[in-house]
Amino acid sequence: MNADGSDVINITNDPLHFDREPAWSPDGTHIVFQSYWDDNWNLFLIEAREGATAVRLTKTPQDEENPVWVVLPGKESTQPTATPTAEPTEEPTDEPTEEPTDEPTDEPTTP
Repeated sequence: MNADGSDVINITNDPLHFDREPAWSPDGTHIVFQSYWDDNWNLFLIEAREGATAVRLTKTPQDEENPVWVVLPGKESTQPTATPTAEPTEEPTDEPTEEPTDEPTDEPTTP
């Protein structure tokens, strides 16, 4: 789907199972979602492209619901902070601030 909502493609077109609660990966290449299989909800992962095949992530007797992506800190990733800034930053930070601030700062963040 384009950012304006046009060119919608159903990538989980399976009439035998009900899919819901999609969550996009931070890099926009995959979607994790829950699907009703074997009398309960399980989590699946699929590439965000037409013709992709979903991979089952869970197979448990209890329901697995509401999937989310968590970005872990590291050199190749960003970590969200609890305080959004008024302006976008030029570089991602490796660590969150010790405490949320009311104003954006130019100071490096510390653990």
